[in-house]
Amino acid sequence: MAVYIGYLLLAGLQIPLFKEKNGINDNCFNKNAYLSLCCIELIILVGIRGYTIGADTEVYLAALNHYSGLSLSEVLTAKLVWPFDFEWGYFTLTKLCSWANLGNTSFLFIIAIIIYIPLFKTIKKYSLIPYVSILCYFALGMFTYSLGIFRQMIAISIVLCGWNYIVERKLWKYIIVVGIAMLFHTTAIIAIVLYILYGINWERITWLLLGIEIFLLLFGRTAVGIALKLFPKYIGFVGGKYDQQGGSYIMLILLNVILFVSVFYMKKNNAQERMTICALILAVCCQAIGYSMAIFGRIVPYFSIYIMFAIPNIIVNIDNRWRIQATTIIILFLFVLTYLEFDGNKYVTPYYTFFQSIR
Repeated sequence: MAVYIGYLLLAGLQIPLFKEKNGINDNCFNKNAYLSLCCIELIILVGIRGYTIGADTEVYLAALNHYSGLSLSEVLTAKLVWPFDFEWGYFTLTKLCSWANLGNTSFLFIIAIIIYIPLFKTIKKYSLIPYVSILCYFALGMFTYSLGIFRQMIAISIVLCGWNYIVERKLWKYIIVVGIAMLFHTTAIIAIVLYILYGINWERITWLLLGIEIFLLLFGRTAVGIALKLFPKYIGFVGGKYDQQGGSYIMLILLNVILFVSVFYMKKNNAQERMTICALILAVCCQAIGYSMAIFGRIVPYFSIYIMFAIPNIIVNIDNRWRIQATTIIILFLFVLTYLEFDGNKYVTPYYTFFQSIR
């Protein structure tokens, strides 16, 4: 865990190197250079990790090694074998990396690059306080997901690249982005709902949200059933280890708090804030349904990731008299959440590098 916390502390200590005036969200802060350095450091940290760090890392590396040694024609025609069940895009990427005789570490570097470069580019473009966005990525479990849930985290990063197309109402361009994301994880299709919600009068939905949440908590299993009919490839999860019901309501409470505080501070006609609020509305709804089937909770990150932008929005809108104190409290809170995320998480701790002994 110390390595992960160390990265976050380093990212914070680097801020003065790129700041010329007070504040890190003004024009004198070199956001691009700062985030580029943080991104490179994270890619290195993730790329050199051991091969058992991450929930599904071993499965993905097994697939890489299974298809190694094939000719290009064989790679292009090779079929999926059990236990690999990948979408076409990710499967093709794996086969091409196998054909190129990439080792496990090189492959982990490629995956890290694909996940983190779009992520940090989005932070650069839309985050008012980049460091807080990085903290949110760790505190909310996105980072631990990225260490082992490759396909979905690639899909989420790709979907983030379509932000402008939602705001500018360029449907077909956004559909293309979502379509590319679906090549890596089918669940990316849920991102289309964000385009729809952004274009309607969502303000009324916000004030009805508590009632909608209660309804979804009570009848979420019905919603899951409908989703499984639309995507029958996931029906095998029914009755399995991922078909758990219930769980902690802490995340649902946190999403609600951030959502309604964001609504309170929202400026009229602010497209960036409108986007985060729409995403959080959907995150709340999906989280409520997720209590009816654990695996359904995997779609929540498509929307909850926008917390990375909502919390910086909240901070900059706080009265100047209280902003420093509030920022300090929020950062400390995010560090506590990060600690809880890593503490006892057997999938990502302890951290070790590929040249060290297996833990």
